[in-house]
Amino acid sequence: MHYEVEKRALLKSDVDFNRIKRFLYKQGKFLGKKNLKTLLFRKPTYLRFRSFCDVQKQRAEVTFKSGDYGMLSRKEINLDINPKQITDFIELLKAVGYKKGVFIKTERHYYKFRGLLVELNKIDYLGKIVEVEGLTNDKRKVGGLRKKIDDILEILQVQELSGEDYQGMMDDMFKKGLKKINEYELK
Repeated sequence: MHYEVEKRALLKSDVDFNRIKRFLYKQGKFLGKKNLKTLLFRKPTYLRFRSFCDVQKQRAEVTFKSGDYGMLSRKEINLDINPKQITDFIELLKAVGYKKGVFIKTERHYYKFRGLLVELNKIDYLGKIVEVEGLTNDKRKVGGLRKKIDDILEILQVQELSGEDYQGMMDDMFKKGLKKINEYELK
């Protein structure tokens, strides 16, 4: 188990998105681009199921996180799923109570900058978001990661999106997009 420390900023325009993309491409290390298909659940608990192509290979993973977006860090557990078993896995989720979720598509550009992961995203329902994150297995290092993330957001000239504001955006997304799950959308 590890602790994920992340902060986000909502970008107001394509101009901001492209400015940051150019900066990170020059100043950081470009790690790649992925088109993600994600199914998010809130009930019975927060759960994210995602499929994507990774180096020309189909992959799928499920993520469980505890806590809310305003917390200092959240515990996170990730598990890879065999893409051939997506249909069976969705049936298992339904059987244990995951009946409705929100399906979203994301275009994500990955960069390494100052030792942290920076993701530049275009996300259904949410818009253009830059996310800076660090992972640690040592809870004592969470504060240092938060400071490093703050420094990167300042360099990128963006204002942090508060946990409460992001939670509100997620709430709106669930109001607009909640539906019964369909496994075919994730293949």
